Amino acid sequence: MPPLILPSVLCNGFLAYHAYLTTLSLTNTIFLAYVVATLAMWSIIPYTLVWMERFGINGALKHKISDLLKDEGGQMEKKQRYYSVADDSSLPSARRMAEKMSMVELVRYWGVVNERRVWITGVAIVAGGYALVNEAV
Repeated sequence: MPPLILPSVLCNGFLAYHAYLTTLSLTNTIFLAYVVATLAMWSIIPYTLVWMERFGINGALKHKISDLLKDEGGQMEKKQRYYSVADDSSLPSARRMAEKMSMVELVRYWGVVNERRVWITGVAIVAGGYALVNEAV
């Protein structure tokens, strides 16, 4: 996920820097729009890796899958020595969520939580588009 987000963050950050250099003003609307786009896209990384992964729905889904595999005599395979999104790294709050909800309920809830990332991306697209159109004028 970070490799998909970082190019957008770097491009919008560069454009914000360029907009600042051309006006030398921190209140320039083009500069501010690029800053909003940069921060919005960057915010997806901690939202996903911290909130969704450890505390929330991704951790709950991995724990549920791990439990289902154990019931059938299997186990989740650890992919690497360091933290990986493929490992069950859920915290106790996410494990409790997995125990209270069925797999179908968890997947539906994942859709709702994941939709927030779509809205954040939309904010970044609108802000970056606004800056791009107004810079060209």
